[in-house]
Amino acid sequence: MRVGWRVVIVASLWAGVAEAGAPDLHEPAPSSSAASSAAAAIPKEFCTKPQTKAGPADKNAQKTARTFLLAAKKAYDENNYLESAKSLQKAYESSPQVETLFNLAQTCREGGATKEALTLYEEVMASDPDDNIAIECRRHIPTLKVEAAAQLDKQAKELLAQKDTTKAAALAEEAFKLDGKPLYVFHLAEAQRIGGQSREAILSYERYLNLATGEERQPEVLGHLSHLRAMDEERRAEEHTLAGEHTQAMAAWQAAYRSEPRPIYTFRIAESARQAGATGEAIASYQRFLRDTHPPDFATERKSAEDYLPQLQKEQQDQKKPIYKRWWFWTIIGGAAAGIGAGIAAGVVAGQSGTSLPGQAIERDLKPALTISHF
Repeated sequence: MRVGWRVVIVASLWAGVAEAGAPDLHEPAPSSSAASSAAAAIPKEFCTKPQTKAGPADKNAQKTARTFLLAAKKAYDENNYLESAKSLQKAYESSPQVETLFNLAQTCREGGATKEALTLYEEVMASDPDDNIAIECRRHIPTLKVEAAAQLDKQAKELLAQKDTTKAAALAEEAFKLDGKPLYVFHLAEAQRIGGQSREAILSYERYLNLATGEERQPEVLGHLSHLRAMDEERRAEEHTLAGEHTQAMAAWQAAYRSEPRPIYTFRIAESARQAGATGEAIASYQRFLRDTHPPDFATERKSAEDYLPQLQKEQQDQKKPIYKRWWFWTIIGGAAAGIGAGIAAGVVAGQSGTSLPGQAIERDLKPALTISHF
């Protein structure tokens, strides 16, 4: 709804403007087809709070401000919001008054500069205006927040289509801050996902699910979440593998498989388990991988699995045998028996030749001589 423009009488400064017959705040301004044709979109730079000079305004400044206010009112009544905004900017620069700033907010709102008008209304409220102006500001601010958020979200979607994901994410986040619709969080998550910000996208999708229970986008969001979580675990697994931490890598690959059961993750689990010495897990994962895949898919991985399986199964079989049944045990026993046999043979030879083995001579020398006594 179009609300009339207002010039407030402040001491003697606005007397000339009041005599010119400015409309009251709630009085609709006149319009015509000629006036509508003069309307122009307002560039953002004309809808920001103007800079003012330090110190009080002098009489010449007040007179200049009054002239600009009259020009602004005339342009506003003709729906020429651009010219009205320009004049209001100059009026405020000459003599800063909260009423002038409010009029600039009104003009910018009518001229389609929604976000900028919202900022101006908030700046007016921060200036502690009178009750009538405050009421009008409070009436427009909520509506402008919704409109500004929708505009920002539209821009975000356009940027996302152009693959400018960083700006798209920033606009979607800003839209959500203005108007907390779950849709804007969803668009934020989409921009982050497409932009490769997996961890940020996970958090945004989770926030969306917390805000938007029961919405139709939930299956899509859950699908994205599963994939992103799997990718996150995949990165962790690769980092552990590079660090030689194969047990931790195996756990990360398992977490990736739980999020998104892809055959390649089964193969990676088997590889990490084999390198970690977890033979049983490696065998089971290789076998599961071969069951879940078929030639010609994963040709390289299938060949590795087929090559490693017999070796691992043999290792597992050997580990299950009692110690006396293992081939290496009998190798050791055989070596020991051969050593004992060699020792015995050496002793016999030494006895027959009258020589003694090392140690026997020492023992003999240490014994006291046998004395034979005759009675």
